[in-house]
Amino acid sequence: MSEKQEQRWPPIENNPEVLTDLARSLGLTQEYAFCDVYSFDEELLAFVQRPAKALLLVAPLTEGLVKLREAEDAAHSKDTALNPTTTLWAKQTIRNACGTMAVLHALLNCPSTVDTSHAFTTFMESFKDQSPDARIDAIETSSLIRESHAHVATQGQSAVIGAEEEVTLHFIAFVKNERTGHLVELDGSRAGPIDHGALAEDEDVLSPKAVEVVKQFMKRAGEHGEDISFSLCALTPA
Repeated sequence: MSEKQEQRWPPIENNPEVLTDLARSLGLTQEYAFCDVYSFDEELLAFVQRPAKALLLVAPLTEGLVKLREAEDAAHSKDTALNPTTTLWAKQTIRNACGTMAVLHALLNCPSTVDTSHAFTTFMESFKDQSPDARIDAIETSSLIRESHAHVATQGQSAVIGAEEEVTLHFIAFVKNERTGHLVELDGSRAGPIDHGALAEDEDVLSPKAVEVVKQFMKRAGEHGEDISFSLCALTPA
């Protein structure tokens, strides 16, 4: 049997309008949208609508970030794995699809933001009980996901990047899991989801506890001396 050929998609732009358009195609209700987060300064965060359901961080694939992921993945084991029926995560196998994977991870773990009559709700319900390989197959063969991605891949302010080109930026989702109340780091290029502990009922992904987790991630990613710039978008009430 021949090996399945790797799918390659053109990357999407890190742009709140693009991310919102993508998420709406996947069932996000009109009550929510993505917005830029320019700083973790409390005065600037006061302008962001709350509660923030998810935070998408875009980071350059530097040596520091690659080594950080390798070290953390080496420590990942079945003993530390999260319940796959309550923390919905999938391995990314489609090249350049990290932006869409980050949006998927946000929606899958924040079901209150999804229109219950949308086809994505059915996808999400079946996703809960699927094996890791079945989840990969579900994403790879979903016309809804493929067409939603293609719809926004040509949008934005930057020049369109082809599917065959290599990208140097990577999306990572930090989400307050609505099923568990925990802050989880969801990255399809990793060995699995990472649990960063419980958030109180009145805390969200921009509360001090969650922000500190993201700050520490950013600090560790730059420990090899690279000049790193990050960008952030939050999923918030519209």
